[in-house]
Amino acid sequence: MKKSGAAVNAFSDYAFNIFLSIVVIGFLLFISGCKSASEGKKQLTDKERMKLEASATPGVEKKVLDLLSKMTLEEKVGQMVQIMPGKSLDSSAVMHGQRNVGAVYFNMDDMETFSMKQWFDMVTAYQNTFFNNNRLKIPLIIAQCHQHGAVYVKNATIFPHNLTLAATFTPRFGEDMGNVTVLESADLGHNFVWVPVMDVGRNHRWSRFFETMGESSYLCARMGDAIVKGVQDTIITSPYKVAACIKHFIGYSDPRSGWDRSPVIISDQELYEYYVPSFMACIDAGAKIIEANSGEVNGIPVHASHRLLTTLLRDELGFKGLLNSDYEDIRKLATYHHVAPNEKEAAYLGVMAGLDLVLTPFDMNFADDVIALVKEGRISEERINLSVARVLRLKFELGLFEHPYPRNDRFDRLARPESTEKALAAAREAIVLLKNDNNLLPLHQQSSKRILVTGFNANKRMATSGGWTRPTNSPKAKTVFEGITEQFQKSKVTLVDSDIAKIKSGAKEADVIIYAAGEDPYSEQAGNIQEMDLPDDQVDQIKAAISTGKPVILIMIAGRPRTITKVFDQCKAVLWAGLPGYEGARAIAEILDGTVNPSGKLPFAYPYTDSRNLTYNQKYHDLQLTKNLKVPWTIADFGSGLSYTSFTYSDIQLSDTIINGKNASLKAMVKVTNTGKLEGKEAVLWFLWDEVGSITRPIRELKYFEKEMIKSGESKTFTFLIDPIRDLSFPNEKGEKLIEEGYFTLSVGNQVARFRLKGL
Repeated sequence: MKKSGAAVNAFSDYAFNIFLSIVVIGFLLFISGCKSASEGKKQLTDKERMKLEASATPGVEKKVLDLLSKMTLEEKVGQMVQIMPGKSLDSSAVMHGQRNVGAVYFNMDDMETFSMKQWFDMVTAYQNTFFNNNRLKIPLIIAQCHQHGAVYVKNATIFPHNLTLAATFTPRFGEDMGNVTVLESADLGHNFVWVPVMDVGRNHRWSRFFETMGESSYLCARMGDAIVKGVQDTIITSPYKVAACIKHFIGYSDPRSGWDRSPVIISDQELYEYYVPSFMACIDAGAKIIEANSGEVNGIPVHASHRLLTTLLRDELGFKGLLNSDYEDIRKLATYHHVAPNEKEAAYLGVMAGLDLVLTPFDMNFADDVIALVKEGRISEERINLSVARVLRLKFELGLFEHPYPRNDRFDRLARPESTEKALAAAREAIVLLKNDNNLLPLHQQSSKRILVTGFNANKRMATSGGWTRPTNSPKAKTVFEGITEQFQKSKVTLVDSDIAKIKSGAKEADVIIYAAGEDPYSEQAGNIQEMDLPDDQVDQIKAAISTGKPVILIMIAGRPRTITKVFDQCKAVLWAGLPGYEGARAIAEILDGTVNPSGKLPFAYPYTDSRNLTYNQKYHDLQLTKNLKVPWTIADFGSGLSYTSFTYSDIQLSDTIINGKNASLKAMVKVTNTGKLEGKEAVLWFLWDEVGSITRPIRELKYFEKEMIKSGESKTFTFLIDPIRDLSFPNEKGEKLIEEGYFTLSVGNQVARFRLKGL
């Protein structure tokens, strides 16, 4: 039967669609095969990983393998548990010894901070009871969360918080903080310290923004490297050693909502470009422990991500140390993320993803579940051996078998004058002068005989230290009012409650008004504010102070950039003090009276409004949008910071205008002159812009910085040696470095130069 034309056409269309589908499917399978061939390196076996990770310290690996061979399955799995002792420390130590627990964390948040003697007595008794109930006498790792000093040791030295410390642009202060922290805590048996936080602060709304080192991956990397070296300085803690735990691997700090532990969406390319470098720097510095991100990245909880915790962290970044979980985050794979139906399946996911040490923290359920999973054949004992070897290796490398107990003969290390001076020096250089109309600051004796101090944070002892600081009301932490009173002894300094009527009344007898604004201390909260604007009551009080006609100095004491656009223009001077620690009040007062010349620079872009939550290294399209705005997108850009002197940048020079090949280099130089009347420190920041890239490039990236004291009238030449592989490359979505020919713009201060990379 002859088919009609319509039928033939219909059949032809159908046949063509089938053919096209076959071609498309074939092509996709081909592409998939190509991708797996290019990406699919052979996965190492657990035995191969153990051999690869063998300790370089002579004799350690033999000890690890010998001890491992003597352990039962139950004892091995016990080493993978990090747990908090219960209210009865003695019974906890008995049970933990019997179960061969690997690590404990004394959670002090609900207790008064312990003195050095109390810590010594508690840890000694606990370790002793533990040993008496432990067959193999394997010492405990004792972890503590000393975020910016030994915060859980009474009368310890407290440094500025990370974000504020980064404003110094001086890595040495990070090393000082690490040194002083372990100097005051290592003797107490604290051999595992949860620092530094290496999350990059690219979302101002995140409630833990103050724990980051700001927006720049490079700045984070430099500061993190220094802190790791300070914490793991074996000379200062000898014969004890301390392991730094960098966290939270990876992508934790940029949740879409701004709420802690909430979903993060990051492209693979952005992950490699912005979030990997700071962790890589700490790995290169020898960090022994890494803690996993509590949240999810691209729909996968990180605690269950083999891709992030094994493929990226170990195979690509080369980390050979111990990977620990965050607080209760194995259980939360079932109860919070719902990627596992129960705790047992959650334990399976976590172990197979790559975790070694799990902070449970209240029970031994994880250990029981893992033992069952091994006996069922779902997890191999070789996989358990791999994690246990990492735990034991760390214990041997830290010397815990030789020195398992704390000591009580060096209590004089606490709060030494030189330690306090280091914290004070950091605070002095961390505070940023954002505005100084008509050189109101420093305050002179004749113009500030009567000073009115008021504001939300004017008389709060812990305001300058912020979260993760114990005790909550230490007499070592001066209030802003106390700091100003002590510094301005020839002036009448009056404290007024932050009440509008009282501010207006008190202003009649004042030459100047100092308003200390900001936040109460907080830590690890899901989200404790509804908006980034400074609260209305504080804004109204500041406006009332401004309305008196007296010059108003605004001091921001906060862990994130609360927007202050409504009052910024009317204030005559503005200081961003951040969270400068126990010595912060003194440092603020010294800057106000000119004893200290401010030198801090913002480690983030301070937004004009919350709707313009952009980072300094925004893309070109964002730049064009911000140029078209009738108002600025920031009140102060990344790297902003005034001084009581003035610096002029001039004579930028390049050793050539062309770099021939990726193995060549280029020297850039700039002259910085102190054209003012005072000596001062200047942080010289070098930025690069890749003008054309196959992946859209940021308008600028901080690539190098250096800070030096420059005397009045003096000129200094600063140098930046540009290495193409290090400074001109960028990663693709696989983490592969791309180096592309083209033009680059270099900027430093107000100086700009252009060069070309060719010959690749």
